[in-house]
Amino acid sequence: MGRYVVQRLLLAVLSVWIVTIIVFTLIRVVVPKVYGSAVDIVAVDIAHNDPVRAQQLREEFGLSGIECPGWMPGMPNGVCNAVYRYGEWVGGIFRLDLGASVQTGQPVKGEMKRRLPVSLELGTIGLCAGLIISLPLGVAAAIWQDRWPDYILRTIFIMLASVPGFWIAILIITLGSIWFNWAPPLNIKFPYLQDDPVAHAKVMMLPAFLVGLTPSAGLMRLVRTQMLEVMRQDYVRTARAKGLNERTVIIRHALRNALVPVVTVVGLSLPALIAGTAIFESIFTLPGMGQYLVGSVQQMDYTVIQSTNLVFAVLIVMANLLVDISYPFFDPRIRY
Repeated sequence: MGRYVVQRLLLAVLSVWIVTIIVFTLIRVVVPKVYGSAVDIVAVDIAHNDPVRAQQLREEFGLSGIECPGWMPGMPNGVCNAVYRYGEWVGGIFRLDLGASVQTGQPVKGEMKRRLPVSLELGTIGLCAGLIISLPLGVAAAIWQDRWPDYILRTIFIMLASVPGFWIAILIITLGSIWFNWAPPLNIKFPYLQDDPVAHAKVMMLPAFLVGLTPSAGLMRLVRTQMLEVMRQDYVRTARAKGLNERTVIIRHALRNALVPVVTVVGLSLPALIAGTAIFESIFTLPGMGQYLVGSVQQMDYTVIQSTNLVFAVLIVMANLLVDISYPFFDPRIRY
């Protein structure tokens, strides 16, 4: 087990490193050649009217070129500049320095300290809400297979899988304001959770529920399928033949083994869940990482884009590592 964890940690580090190369190459090399640099967006008037000031801004933002050192003979200056800036960025990461925003000049690290808890809370509560909805209803649909509760549940969750969660959010806000003169509370105060936890819970409850609603549709159908497969196994029939009550058979013998594929799907759905929080943060004006990333993309704030993608990559890789390690808990037959 220990050796497996070490191997997975090394693979996680390799995965994050590859992500840093891809993100840096796209944001600092490819995109500026197509859409222009951050200076062209931040100070377009200065760039046109005062080339000297524009060059100063490029040097300040680390967008100016550098001469190749002697130990890299024959390399184009553009390649040397990209390698140097990448090393500068990675070195800052090891020092826990993510740089400053091109747009505001504020440190990215400080902004993330405010925003990361919002996104983590939204995604975690959304995932828990999806599991709370899908697990019992999937088990119920399997127990009542091909009866009216099964048909009703499957119909409802197929409809949920077909409707985007953000459309439901917009519909709730629009109809609530038109018909009932109601709107969800949209104000999160900092310091986080310190002033009024009850008001904070009211703000997060609806968006978190909607974040987990759409994934719960696929999870419910998967739980139902896995439960039907497990309930036909010999060990389940043996448990019933031993005289165990149906509740013990379902929970201790069937559900626990049926959860292994569900845990896998939950781990694979984490990227979509994290990306989906950006939409709900924009709809409900939540100051999270998703909204921060969307705003930085619109303004070509490359420092923020690099840092937020790095944080998302670390969260996703570590979450998948935890999912892999959790398998023996659900199925003791699994050994590493």
